[in-house]
Amino acid sequence: MKESREKLLKQIYDYDQNVGGPYQFGTDGLEVGSDMLTLRHDVGYLKDNGYVISKNPILGTYRLMLTEKGEQYVENNL
Repeated sequence: MKESREKLLKQIYDYDQNVGGPYQFGTDGLEVGSDMLTLRHDVGYLKDNGYVISKNPILGTYRLMLTEKGEQYVENNL
């Protein structure tokens, strides 16, 4: 898996462990340290492959939560 996707999964995981709930961030990628196009592709990949689900995003944001598969990936591979 691409490093940028692993980094995003880890950020979502850390947020869930520390705060709980969906991790919300802007589609511009600034909060997660990525450019817009890479972020769009990474989010699409993670959703399409069952690592994350999207929860009621607000315009201009992503709201993502890890699935069991995503959580297991972070815990066992990162």
